[in-house]
Amino acid sequence: MSKDAQQLSNGQIRVDIDERSYVLESKTILSKDLEHLSVEHVRDGLYSILYQGKSISAVVEATDPNRLVFTIGDTIVTLHIVDHRQQLLEAYGQQDVAGNHDGQIRAPMPGLVLKLQVEPGAEVSLNDPLLVLEAMKMENEIRSPGDGVVSAIFVAPGEAVLKNALLLELVPVIRAS
Repeated sequence: MSKDAQQLSNGQIRVDIDERSYVLESKTILSKDLEHLSVEHVRDGLYSILYQGKSISAVVEATDPNRLVFTIGDTIVTLHIVDHRQQLLEAYGQQDVAGNHDGQIRAPMPGLVLKLQVEPGAEVSLNDPLLVLEAMKMENEIRSPGDGVVSAIFVAPGEAVLKNALLLELVPVIRAS
């Protein structure tokens, strides 16, 4: 199934495994088909999976909030989980993943700024809410791509913005461990 073939509803997620995509209803994930599955956490990213009497060891690494990498034996499978919001961001050519950023927070789609949730000088952490942008009658919370300090805000509540409009800037902060 093409990633763009079906519009996801709020109760659906798309799971991309390598080049194939599957659309699941949230209630299907917990269906009785999984009654023969047992997953035990061993340590760190190591799991013991028991499925239909077969024991499998797996290493799971979360590379970002929507992507998991499974290593089972010498097989590596990347699982990318997409919900309705993420599908909209992809449709506008945006990604919603943590990682390196230049500090410029841009509008992922055209919309209306509903609410600012930070002010200049505020310290933010990864995934902290920055502002709410209404697009296509949906409220989209724009979150911080990393740790930083808000250095400038270029929009105000009630302001309409275009895709890629500069909303605010963060100065990255590296926290000591």
